[in-house]
Amino acid sequence: MVRVIRSLGDVKALLRTHGDRIGLTVSIGCLWRIRHARRMRALLRQQMKIDGMHWEVEGIEHLNAMVRVHRVIATAAPLLDQIISPSRHASSTPGRSCAACTSAAPP
Repeated sequence: MVRVIRSLGDVKALLRTHGDRIGLTVSIGCLWRIRHARRMRALLRQQMKIDGMHWEVEGIEHLNAMVRVHRVIATAAPLLDQIISPSRHASSTPGRSCAACTSAAPP
């Protein structure tokens, strides 16, 4: 039987209820929160490394990619905040339009 996990809560519940089960196959579904990807990966890797447990995690490569994507987004977040900051956008004032936004609009 394959267990599908989508969140950190799913991983914790799985470890609580089936952590001692040998040969369990886990499949990673659509993640609910990208920010939990790193912790999910750590818990699953820890379980996979336990001798004699033989856990298989389908989709671990996708989880690895999600961790990398989250790092990139976290690194870019301060710059994105500056770009969309209301103090830099004239459109934040009612009745005014932002020149940067209107110049990018197609004719």
